[in-house]
Amino acid sequence: MKKEIKSPFPDGNCFFCGINNKFGLKLKFYWDEEKKEASTEYLPAKYFTGQGNILHGAIQMGLLDEIMGWTSYAFTEKMAVTSDINVKFLKPTYINREKISITCQVTSKEGPKIKMYAKLFNIDGAVCTTAEGSYHLLSSEKYRGITSIIKIVPFENIHAAAFKQLNLDWLEDYELFEPADSKYLDNPLSNILEQGGKILMAITNNAVIGTCAIIIETSNTAELAKLAVSPDAQGKGVGRMLAKESIKEAHKMGLKKIFLVSNKKLNRAIQLYESFGFKHMPIPKDTIYKTADVYMELQIN
Repeated sequence: MKKEIKSPFPDGNCFFCGINNKFGLKLKFYWDEEKKEASTEYLPAKYFTGQGNILHGAIQMGLLDEIMGWTSYAFTEKMAVTSDINVKFLKPTYINREKISITCQVTSKEGPKIKMYAKLFNIDGAVCTTAEGSYHLLSSEKYRGITSIIKIVPFENIHAAAFKQLNLDWLEDYELFEPADSKYLDNPLSNILEQGGKILMAITNNAVIGTCAIIIETSNTAELAKLAVSPDAQGKGVGRMLAKESIKEAHKMGLKKIFLVSNKKLNRAIQLYESFGFKHMPIPKDTIYKTADVYMELQIN
């Protein structure tokens, strides 16, 4: 007997199954405990046509990938991410106002690795497309970590400790901490915000995972500084989000130029700045940072 699989996705934004995605398919998935098989049905929309009234291959692949994710969840009660998927198109799947069906079963499971086989049928029951997929099962903590919504918010007094610690962590790790850093880390309110600057915080699950500051230099120039991301959140685009929002803020503030000082040890950060259009310039002689060997500028207005 088939039972609907309760959605494990908290935000409901998935294109294939999310109930909150106004452009999505809003699919429902069912589990047959006796067959150990997941299934769903879908009435293809005409705007997903490829050529010759055939359902676009990308949509077919997405449907097969999606059901394998739901199958792994129903089978193990754990979320999984796709490692690889091999799709075979056996015959055309036409868009003819009739539902297609998709089924999937687990073929093997070893540790965190799970393999599945999915099939897409036309209205006549003929197999049109198949897929073999390998997936990696995740712990609840790991899954929450990669799916959490990250928000960029303005600095508040409650963020002072996190602002300082996030920056101390990387400054000390790279042996770049200087007395000049203390001015801003110890007193961000008086030395940054009350001078007309801005501090942004990256937050997820009520935890601060990153920060970045705009420190006013002159009426039309500011320093992009104190960009820091917690080690657990690195590799998820948090630094890029902070840099992007900081540049937007600088535009709103009417600044004409923002600059930054850095060190060649911070190669990934320098590449990030370059991707936003920052240009390398000679280091000013009056810089307050003795360890700085990189100076970059971005014209914004």
